[in-house]
Amino acid sequence: MKIAILGTRGVPARYGGFETCAEELGKRLVARGHDVYVYCRYGYYRERLPEYEGIKLIYVRGIEKKVLDTPSHTLLSLFHALKSTYDALIIFNAANGPLLLWPKILGKKMIVNVDGLEWEREKWNIGVKLYYRTAAWLTTILAQALVADSRAIQSLSLIHI
Repeated sequence: MKIAILGTRGVPARYGGFETCAEELGKRLVARGHDVYVYCRYGYYRERLPEYEGIKLIYVRGIEKKVLDTPSHTLLSLFHALKSTYDALIIFNAANGPLLLWPKILGKKMIVNVDGLEWEREKWNIGVKLYYRTAAWLTTILAQALVADSRAIQSLSLIHI
C-alpha cells in the first residue's frame, strides 16, 4: 500500500508524541513492505532529507503562527496528498477535523490519530476551545477509524462529545 502520514511536525521525530508515533509507525509499515510518505513542516528541519529509515519525506510550508501552524500545514499537505495516489491517509490530531471533509468526499480512506481533550486546557480562550471541541466531533463523523496512542485517551472516547 501507498500510505501518507499528515498532521505532525514530521520525522525524524524531534518534538513530541505525535512525531514519535509517526516515525515508529512509518518505520514499521516500511518494514512490512508499504510505501510510506510523511509530510513534514518545512520550518522545523534545516536539513531536509528526501528519505529517513525508508520513509519518503515531503516538506510543506504552512503559516508558522501558534494557532495557524497545524491547520495550515495540514491543509496544504492534504491538498498535495489528494492529488496523489495514496491508498490511505493517516492524519494526526483531531484539531484537523474540518479538513477531513475533502478526503471524505473524494472517497479516500482515512485513519485519524486523536490527541487529548484540548478544549479542556486552561491555556485556550473560549473560541479556541469551541473550535477544538467541534473539530473533534467532526473527526468522529468523517474518519473511517480513530486511533488513540495511549490508554488514557482511548478511555475518553471522543464519540461521547
